[in-house]
Amino acid sequence: MTTSTSAISFTEDNQILRDKRKRLLGVARVLSGNGGVQNPTSKSLEDVLKSRLVQVDDLDIADLAIPKECLDGKDLQALEHLTGNVALIVLQQFHSIQASLEDGELSTSDHSALRTITSLVFRWKLSKETKGFNTASKGTALESLKVLSLSTKQLLSLVFPDVQSQKGGPISAIILNHHAVDMLPALFSLGWLPPGQYEDGAYIRASTLKLLASFRLGESMELLSATLQDGGLPKTATNAIRYLLARRILQPNGISSLLSMIISSEDHGSDLLDRYEQITKLLSTPPRGIATDVSGSFTQSWTQTVEPAA
Repeated sequence: MTTSTSAISFTEDNQILRDKRKRLLGVARVLSGNGGVQNPTSKSLEDVLKSRLVQVDDLDIADLAIPKECLDGKDLQALEHLTGNVALIVLQQFHSIQASLEDGELSTSDHSALRTITSLVFRWKLSKETKGFNTASKGTALESLKVLSLSTKQLLSLVFPDVQSQKGGPISAIILNHHAVDMLPALFSLGWLPPGQYEDGAYIRASTLKLLASFRLGESMELLSATLQDGGLPKTATNAIRYLLARRILQPNGISSLLSMIISSEDHGSDLLDRYEQITKLLSTPPRGIATDVSGSFTQSWTQTVEPAA
């Protein structure tokens, strides 16, 4: 009798989780514009976002309550950030449920909705919080640090779950496949702050290296190179990126991977020339932290890679 009762309870719990997952996917579709009631009279993005957020509130899901009066008077930037906040909560709850269910198959439209709201999190939340932190005044720096730290750690928990039994799942795959480069500015901004300024710096640095290790050598170099083009990063971040990029160039096949990255680039003309000049500068100037006697390795590796093709 006990076994039977436990089995029934387990089945009921699973059904509850499936129902909630279905509702969360419904929220994802509403936020992505592929579900809910579409108002053709809404001509501005503000009206569209307000309409979507009101529909989310009407679905009555825990932690997603958005009183309509809270939307009054919000400008576009505030509505975008709020949408990003809601999208992140949906991803967190979905990830938790998906990890608990064995029948985790998702339809193409489900994946599409999840990809869309994930992009909203990075575009309207993490990206803006990273910029806000890097441009904050002394009076707002601490609060900006807390906000960015929380969002970054929440996203890292989706990519690398703390619980050993949890697999990465679809959210992890979406972030790694489509948004790794969008995570790196926040990671480098936080993880390489001067000592004593951020207590979670070691965790962020370790997570950054783990994220980069998820990719092949050439791919990780491309991610670092793309992040280095972000003009809003602090010097501590750009120094760390240059260091990690240089270490990869020194690895076996590092130079050839770098050249492959440039040659396969879609940039043409002066853009491509600029990239060659940047690589030449990097090869001729080892970053701080790499011994100066290693600098010969750059020239030697470059010569060994280029001369056979000459």
